[in-house]
Amino acid sequence: MKQILLIIVFLAIVGCEAPEKADKEVLLSVGSSELTLNILEREIPTSLKSSVNNEQINNFIQQWIETELIYQSAMKRGMDLDSDFRYEFEKAKKQLLVRKYIERVINEEMNVTEEEIRQYYEGNKDNFKIGHEEIRALHILVSSKSEANAVLQRLTNGDDFKTVAKEVSLDYSEHKRIEMDFFSRNDILPEIASRLFRYQVGRTTQPIKSDYGWHIFKVLEKRREGDYKELEEVRENIASRLAFNKRTDTYKALITELRSKTRVIINQDALNNILTDSTAISKNNLLE
Repeated sequence: MKQILLIIVFLAIVGCEAPEKADKEVLLSVGSSELTLNILEREIPTSLKSSVNNEQINNFIQQWIETELIYQSAMKRGMDLDSDFRYEFEKAKKQLLVRKYIERVINEEMNVTEEEIRQYYEGNKDNFKIGHEEIRALHILVSSKSEANAVLQRLTNGDDFKTVAKEVSLDYSEHKRIEMDFFSRNDILPEIASRLFRYQVGRTTQPIKSDYGWHIFKVLEKRREGDYKELEEVRENIASRLAFNKRTDTYKALITELRSKTRVIINQDALNNILTDSTAISKNNLLE
């Protein structure tokens, strides 16, 4: 198995001189079912293909083997002929086809242009007003006051804030975070907010204590209540909203078009009976 895995990784990641032949080469079989490289590649999620390792490939192979064993056993028992299975199968097929249809006909056409984003931003600026004063800042967190005083001394002497943060900040070592994007008083601890928001842009704070340790900030930017967020800050939000609106409008137009070409008959009397009698469905054994 280890040898097979090495071959698979080599073929899938590096490539080979005869890809068509390799795609059809049988890696293993379970009864009459065969696993080829092509099938294996389709089983591995796209998000994992660029970083797949031996352990993950082995897991996919084991899962394929187990699925085949159970599937073949179920087929031998004739379970594919059961009425319940046929209903669920047709239902699943219908749902899958609908999803694929929407992906192909609707989602692929939902391109949002830069001009559309800009027009939406300019036409809906009030939606992007800032409700409270906000600050963007650099941050260093250390565990003791003596460490904080030493950091402040280095900064006072001219050391670069980000360089120092990378060396000593617990926030950087744990989360790789130095710069904090815009935040309001409500987004941080009260004992920090009460002091931090007093500082002007460009100033470095004195050490501020909290339950997490000692904090030092450098204020990069301030925004007042009523200011507008920049377009770059809300671009993805707008693009997602416009794409959603386009998908919704396209879907509605598609349904209207399809209904105009297809005869749809509703037995309103029978439907009204069901709507007025909650037991009508169960009386007809439709829920069993």
